[in-house]
Amino acid sequence: MITMNNHVKSVRSPTLEIDEVSISMKVRENEVSFERETGKEKRKLVYRVKDCIGCGMCFNACPVDAITPGPSGVILKGLAEAPHMVISPEKCSLCGICAGVCLFNAIDVEIDGKSIKDLPDYPRYKRSYTFDQEKCKPKDGTLCKDCEEACPRDAIKAKLLAEKNTIERDENRCIYCSNCEKACPEDAICVEKIFDGTVEVDLDNCQGCGVCFDICPSGAITLPKPEKPGEKPNKIEIDTGICAFCGACELVCPVDAITIKRKKMNYIQSKGKSWTKTWERAFLDMVSKEDVEE
Repeated sequence: MITMNNHVKSVRSPTLEIDEVSISMKVRENEVSFERETGKEKRKLVYRVKDCIGCGMCFNACPVDAITPGPSGVILKGLAEAPHMVISPEKCSLCGICAGVCLFNAIDVEIDGKSIKDLPDYPRYKRSYTFDQEKCKPKDGTLCKDCEEACPRDAIKAKLLAEKNTIERDENRCIYCSNCEKACPEDAICVEKIFDGTVEVDLDNCQGCGVCFDICPSGAITLPKPEKPGEKPNKIEIDTGICAFCGACELVCPVDAITIKRKKMNYIQSKGKSWTKTWERAFLDMVSKEDVEE
């Protein structure tokens, strides 16, 4: 573990204004964290490297350009071990926007020990997941695991509880892609997706390299095989019904053949002091100007 400490005066940013700050940074094998403490409050940012897929939502939203992407293509090919994102503690104001927009819970910002995701004063995604245990029934006389097997994030475990089927879901791993809902034969699961939109693929530019397939967190991308000898299938196909619209495929594509357009976003807009113009831009800039759902 590497620890660094520093002391800075007169630090100002568009989202956080402080006169004097103490900086402490820690680097572990799978985690980077740093703290800034003032007389007013203590803020801490934690970046969990293994949970990050490199979708780029955080660095697109960062108001002070404190986040830069790593070499995602090289990482995916196993040619290098490096984080998908690099966060500069010198530039970062710990405003929390990166944590607010991260779908994968790879980044968290705490204020006096409490995550901003749990503070009602801060905007956040509207997450809706319902499970009807009465509808969940054994399949062919045995425990049904269709939802568990369909989950691309290993966020669901099917179990028997009091002789009834039930599930346990890891909120930190669930990205609300709706794979489990589509797989359930009894319609016992209902998922409200965070984003909806369209994906455009330029098949003339697409090389069929499969990098987008490797990085997709929801399993929405497939590499079709010819059904008949000599048949030429599409190089890739994307199921927007289970796509999380995170943008990872667009970012990693080496020939810019993929374009993600988010048309709808479900989020809870804070009415408190944290809903500044900077936060508003960060959230609204993730989608097209029309059809944003609050």
